[in-house]
Amino acid sequence: MPGSAAAGPAAARIITGSARSYTMMPYQSYQIYQAERTKTAAEVRRADEQLGHMAESVSWLWCRATRPVALLRGTSQRPACAALLNVPR
Repeated sequence: MPGSAAAGPAAARIITGSARSYTMMPYQSYQIYQAERTKTAAEVRRADEQLGHMAESVSWLWCRATRPVALLRGTSQRPACAALLNVPR
């Protein structure tokens, strides 16, 4: 199909019957530009900081979600597999 290769991977694929058509969202070209451009050191640090905060939040939520299960298991912090107790260090 002529012209469909120019749409590239950023185009949203809409398949209707046997015909294929590509629709480009208005903001996708800017997203592609942002993804491909070289980032400054400050931008990389900021992105790393944001990912760190997100990981901290997810970890906090996971700990709170699994706390009832840990309380039901008991207070002993032993491995689930007994073979792990005999591993030489």
